Amino acid sequence: MRAAETELLIIGTVIGAGFATGAEIIVFFGRIPLPALLLAALIFISLFSLITIIVHLAPTVQNRYRNMLSAALYFVLLTAMTAGVAEIANRAVCVISSLLSAAIVMFGFDKMTKFNSFIVIAIIVLLPAVCLKFLGQPAGEYAVRMSGFLRGVFSAFVYGGLNCWMLDKIIDASAEKTTKKQLYISAFLSSFVISIFAYL
Repeated sequence: MRAAETELLIIGTVIGAGFATGAEIIVFFGRIPLPALLLAALIFISLFSLITIIVHLAPTVQNRYRNMLSAALYFVLLTAMTAGVAEIANRAVCVISSLLSAAIVMFGFDKMTKFNSFIVIAIIVLLPAVCLKFLGQPAGEYAVRMSGFLRGVFSAFVYGGLNCWMLDKIIDASAEKTTKKQLYISAFLSSFVISIFAYL
């Protein structure tokens, strides 16, 4: 059960408003001439690689390699957030985020984990349902050029870094109640679900 909660927490950190609307995927991959299935595979590889590295360095052993990884992930987050400030200014999402942050502080991480599980399960059910009517339509064909492929790989790892920046804290909290094997399984399943949603 704890492993399932960890998996849902990982998915919940990635599937936010930007992912659910498709805006985040378009920003990162919209101009890269690669088939959607290949992009989904790149997203899977990037997320799974980064999460397994974090799991490998868990629990809270502070070492040089983990600090270097954290610095890289925070750098990606900083550049993304500063670039996105204009997008979220004067929007209701700022108020909602502030209220959720206050709720986590007031009610504690464990209660918010259960709330997150409910929300993520609802998204897992609803997101494919919304996409089903479009699955029969032909997808655009793209020529896979090496320059586009390399940009796709780079974008996938930057995208993974953006969405993995806080997973070390989640994995540290989960490591006390789950084995590393369960964490690796959670990393695989959550990365797989996210890549399928990205493809849809």
